Amino acid sequence: RQLAQIDNNAVMPEESNFDVDEVLGYIWRRFSPIAVARGVLLSHQFEAHVKVHLDRQLLDRAVANLLSNAITATPSGHSVTLSSAVDESHGINIVVEDTGSGIREEDLAHVFDRFFRGDRSRNRRSGGLGLGLPIARDLVEIEGGHLEIKSTVNVGTRVTVLYPRSAIIRDESPLAS
Repeated sequence: RQLAQIDNNAVMPEESNFDVDEVLGYIWRRFSPIAVARGVLLSHQFEAHVKVHLDRQLLDRAVANLLSNAITATPSGHSVTLSSAVDESHGINIVVEDTGSGIREEDLAHVFDRFFRGDRSRNRRSGGLGLGLPIARDLVEIEGGHLEIKSTVNVGTRVTVLYPRSAIIRDESPLAS
């Protein structure tokens, strides 16, 4: 359904001002019990400390897809980290990084293809439909951002959501430091 809405340009951002780390904290808390049940350590490091002008639901859905994928791909006893930072030259970086099995180099070019699963043994019951990354990418791009992915087999995967500097709300009041 989400892909059909995206394909038909039916997703219209409803932008508002909010603290990016506050929303990420909510997502982290929502996924913590899922990670615990799978034996995965879910940690966070929020350092953006900025208000943004974006669609809160689109950001939530994109990051939730990424976090869900990471937790699913990470074996018990390993970890997933959700972090945020401001990069003055690029904007806001939200990173989901796992110490899972990683993605083979030849598969990296296809991870944003719909229905692609790098792990051929996974199926709908054991690992989803292969739509999490394409949906996350599309939702981020609607807001003018993009995704970057780096992975090493048997080390893990790092997916970075980059939102442009223009999404950051600058406090221009005379009392701001």
